[in-house]
Amino acid sequence: RVQVGPFRKFTCIVGPNGAGKSNLMDAISFVLGVRTRHLRGDKLADLVHHKEGEPDEAAAARPCAVELVYVEVDESEGRGEKRTVMRRVIQPSNEARFQVDGQAVSQEEYFRRLEAINILSKARNFLVFQGDVTAAAHCQGKDLTNFFEKVSGSISFREEYERLAAEKAKKEDSARDLYTKKRNALNEKKQMSQQKVEADRLRLQRYQMLVIDIEMMA
Repeated sequence: RVQVGPFRKFTCIVGPNGAGKSNLMDAISFVLGVRTRHLRGDKLADLVHHKEGEPDEAAAARPCAVELVYVEVDESEGRGEKRTVMRRVIQPSNEARFQVDGQAVSQEEYFRRLEAINILSKARNFLVFQGDVTAAAHCQGKDLTNFFEKVSGSISFREEYERLAAEKAKKEDSARDLYTKKRNALNEKKQMSQQKVEADRLRLQRYQMLVIDIEMMA
């Protein structure tokens, strides 16, 4: 059992090669829900520490867990600290189990509890690796936008945004068509009104001429 911390709002992890920096980062990533393919292993069993000379079968049969204690300080009304214990376990069956405050929960509930404290597992917005800094420094244009969207977690809304944008464009086209039809209808109404006025004028003129003819005949 190894205990590391506490970590503050901003913590840098430095050390020589082989000191265990990557192991610590993997452990934090693991307990915060990062998928195995983003860690240094093809399957969960690859993350379990192998003792020197220990066969793979023995290591795979040994359960492994990472536990993170999140401490939220609430100074209002003297409430003090609120602790949330997040725990992710690798079972010998190569399956992961999730626990919150000692209670087994589903993966969805586990991620929901993490999001409640602004930890987005998909965006991995809680750790910044050296490679991420180097990659960000060389990003330009759309790549830089994608980087910030990934860090902020907004990239998860991209499909919904694109769907709503397409729906918005479709409705705008429909609104323009309706406006054009309305404008054409108003123009036709105006033209018909003018034609009616002209027809009434001609009808009145003919009536007046008829009255004059009758008077002359009389």
